[in-house]
Amino acid sequence: MEDSSQRKQLLENAQNYLLNYPNKLPETLRYLTQALTVSSRFLPLPSGHKSASKRGGTPNACDLGFWPEHGQVPMLFLGQISLSQLAQEAPQELLPDEGYLYFFVDAGYFQKGGNSPSVPCKVFYQNTETISETIQTPQGASLLPESYFGLGYHISIAQNDSLEWELLRQLFALSGITEENYFRRLESHPQARCEDDGLRLDGLLGFPCISGTKAAILDYDDFYLESAAEFPAKFAKALSQKILFEWHTADGTVCVLIHEEDLKKMDFDRAWAIYQGS
Repeated sequence: MEDSSQRKQLLENAQNYLLNYPNKLPETLRYLTQALTVSSRFLPLPSGHKSASKRGGTPNACDLGFWPEHGQVPMLFLGQISLSQLAQEAPQELLPDEGYLYFFVDAGYFQKGGNSPSVPCKVFYQNTETISETIQTPQGASLLPESYFGLGYHISIAQNDSLEWELLRQLFALSGITEENYFRRLESHPQARCEDDGLRLDGLLGFPCISGTKAAILDYDDFYLESAAEFPAKFAKALSQKILFEWHTADGTVCVLIHEEDLKKMDFDRAWAIYQGS
């Protein structure tokens, strides 16, 4: 899918804001603009309204033919994204404009609580939406309450405990730069708060909203900087991890992540998930 003009304009506006507010950003710190992205967040629908994308329940219009299991236990169905709905309401260039994405995780993590840097998950892509079949719900399967949602754009910003920020801090230290005011630029962007535009924190292709996400899934030893020259390659590697699906519930938050090279191929075999309990 081609990137939408609206998304491009939002990202350009956000980058210009970061470059020029409250004063012009020094050339050596232009990397800060890469810690922004335009995510597609979920927009709650009025009671009684339905859409092709939803949270919980059971998969609709799905020809998968089986319900995935982990350890012989049915996995928890998080929800599905209609890519045609996404293409109409908040398109992303890394995803096609037709089909569905279905998301499952190990149900045990919601029951245990706590945090985990590695949650078994399954992501399935179906390239058509003209399917009438449904998957039979297996006995003993846990189900989340079903709710439907729309999609809208939102500026996502790397969190202050993310790997991107850690690398930037190291770059600042190596360059003798005082960091505080520059990180405040990221947090001060007027579109950085979902509640300002009615969107949920849930969504896709943004930065994680839960603490420690990137630190938990990468070996920190690979991300220590001995010189500023190492920064560009390591920063690019950190940015190449994408939030494919972020899901907030009363019991905690699940983030399903994928490497950008896999997403471009729509290959979800290496997708992984993390969980943070409430």
